Amino acid sequence: MNLEFQIGAANEKALERRAFAYSNISEKYENGIEDYKQLQESLPKRHGEFERKISEINEKINRRNDAMKADIMEKLKGFGNMCLSPFGLSTDSFEMVPNGNGGFSVQMKGAGNKKTEEEENEKNEAA
Repeated sequence: MNLEFQIGAANEKALERRAFAYSNISEKYENGIEDYKQLQESLPKRHGEFERKISEINEKINRRNDAMKADIMEKLKGFGNMCLSPFGLSTDSFEMVPNGNGGFSVQMKGAGNKKTEEEENEKNEAA
């Protein structure tokens, strides 16, 4: 931290510059929000401007988190495929089915649809 912030000096211009810098570094988005909130308190006339900047940073946070989530899911799927491949399976062989209690069950695709598959085969043979 800069010395002037540690001492507690009211230097809004430096704080705004730091907030702007943090708003452009994905690892520091939260720090940028803190700085803009501090600026809202010290400069109430510009409250709306800082509120817009905070909402922009929140959108960036959501996009960053969605990208991280997609990346992690891709890596987990790759790991799952590595573990399942010796058995001739892949993660595409399974599906998540809501269990009615707010959770999900993992089932093999087509495991609960054998009757409908048999009925379709019988209809095709009859035609």
